[in-house]
Amino acid sequence: MLKTYIPIQQLVWNDADTLISYLEQDVVYLVDSTSHAIVGAVEFPGVLDYSMFMEEDGVIHIIAGSDSGTIAVWDIPYKPSEEAQHTQEFEPHFMDSVADSLDERGVDLLAFSDDSNYIAEFHEATGELGLHYKLRYTNELISKKADRSVSHVYSMAFSDDNNQLATTSTDGKLFVWNAFNGRFMYEHDIYAQSRVPVHFVQGTYNLLVASAEDTVVVLDPVGNVLQSVTTSSPVIDARMLSDKRRLAVLTQDNRIEIYNLEDGVYLGYVPSFNITTITSFDFNSKDTSMVVGHQDGSIYKIDLKANVLPPRTKPVLRLIGVEEVVVEGAEFTPEIPPAEYSDTMPEESIITVADPGLFPAPGHGIEILAGVSLLPNPHMLDLDFTVGYLNAFFVHPFYVGAQMITSVGFPNKEFPYNYRLYGEPLAPPLMMSVALDLPVGIAVTPFERNRDIVVYAEVGVGLALHQLWNRRFGNTAIAGLLHPSFVASMAVGAGWKGITLRLHGDYDTRLGFLFSANIGYTVQLPYKKKAKSSGAITVKDGPKEASSVENEAVVDGRATAEDVAEGDVGNQNEGEGLSKEESFEGELTVH
Repeated sequence: MLKTYIPIQQLVWNDADTLISYLEQDVVYLVDSTSHAIVGAVEFPGVLDYSMFMEEDGVIHIIAGSDSGTIAVWDIPYKPSEEAQHTQEFEPHFMDSVADSLDERGVDLLAFSDDSNYIAEFHEATGELGLHYKLRYTNELISKKADRSVSHVYSMAFSDDNNQLATTSTDGKLFVWNAFNGRFMYEHDIYAQSRVPVHFVQGTYNLLVASAEDTVVVLDPVGNVLQSVTTSSPVIDARMLSDKRRLAVLTQDNRIEIYNLEDGVYLGYVPSFNITTITSFDFNSKDTSMVVGHQDGSIYKIDLKANVLPPRTKPVLRLIGVEEVVVEGAEFTPEIPPAEYSDTMPEESIITVADPGLFPAPGHGIEILAGVSLLPNPHMLDLDFTVGYLNAFFVHPFYVGAQMITSVGFPNKEFPYNYRLYGEPLAPPLMMSVALDLPVGIAVTPFERNRDIVVYAEVGVGLALHQLWNRRFGNTAIAGLLHPSFVASMAVGAGWKGITLRLHGDYDTRLGFLFSANIGYTVQLPYKKKAKSSGAITVKDGPKEASSVENEAVVDGRATAEDVAEGDVGNQNEGEGLSKEESFEGELTVH
């Protein structure tokens, strides 16, 4: 993968499969398709379009046109090499202008033939269509104009033999012209709202155009529909593969779908590995690999054998390698504060209690955890951070909760993909993930004499999002495509006074089985209980002062949990005149 600073405008892979070129603003860069190093660059202000091909003598020919009407040609000697070469800036050996044919008003659209011998240019203000020939061999422009004006042209294409030129306009018209003399040949109605570019089918005069928002057809010169393909979402671009039997369609879903043109069957798709919009793509001559450019300046070289996925198959996980980490469980082990009540013990009093966790009594709290997980290749391990809420009020000692997990995955030393920024190697990307998990578990205190120790087990389900990131910010940042997944988890652990240690195994629908370890701390939250009096406590030794009641109700400065739960707290109010046998029974209501 290569990374540049600004959006990729155009990608071209030469027929020899040795060079990939891309247009970035006003510069065409040449990249060795083996070493992925930038080996050359040509700068041309205001460039609209360009074409590249290689002769048998190894000379690369680049032709480009600008919005001012200037045409330039570069002949660049090149020998493929496994070693990265120094970037060279080349000067054009020929320049000319087509502005005279357009009354010096500039150019709005350009098209080049595959061998760059023929050029078509369109000027919106005048509606003129200009044709130019034999540019590279004669070092002069032999120009003609089309015999009728056109308007709102958004795409143009030459046939393989350069005999015909096709143009499409936003008014829904497809025009075909004689490329030698500029004469109009025929027209057809097409679907133009989505502005899908026109293409000639290789080796024929048949045309590939859109007939509906989600439909691409092959038309013969008479206008008969020879083949038709309907996609799952609106079409952005479409082109034939070299075998002339398969069609690649870029859809609004930001993926490239492959269809069998003979019967319209959907064969599979190449998923996007970047969250930004695909701006350009091209195949090598054997259709075994492709390059894809994105809005954020990323270029991906993709092996089609490994990455054309069957319909309804999830994207390739090894290009992401991101793990979601499900971390759950908690304990509450705070001290019990002294009970607060009035000297008269009213019929209903509020007692603020912080119970010793999920174990002997209901409770709730916030957990904070950090952990490490083992990742599948090509990554090594994952560091994660979790914040969650757990609640054991409803069916104690069972608890439920919700957790948010964020994590960062690190690549191993043998990371298989190459990343470059203007030819310079970049470190392999980190893998970011975020997950929402909903755990359900049970926590118990196995030791009667040490209720600070707790063990627990739980299961959980959740959703996760995984994304690739190249460790950079600003215009050099790469954000991979977001990949959602479902997660199921099982965990066991132990805790002591709020400190938690756990092991868990997860199954992620994208990553498979994962194993993790976490350590953390649980912050207990207080809650309120209501105690209602209804008689049943015996007061011994006669009436007592209100001040002595507190001493009987508090053991070592605090009320025990059993005292509160059973209402076994002595109370005598001399003014009320309770007898020795008069009593009340505590009924505990949790709020």
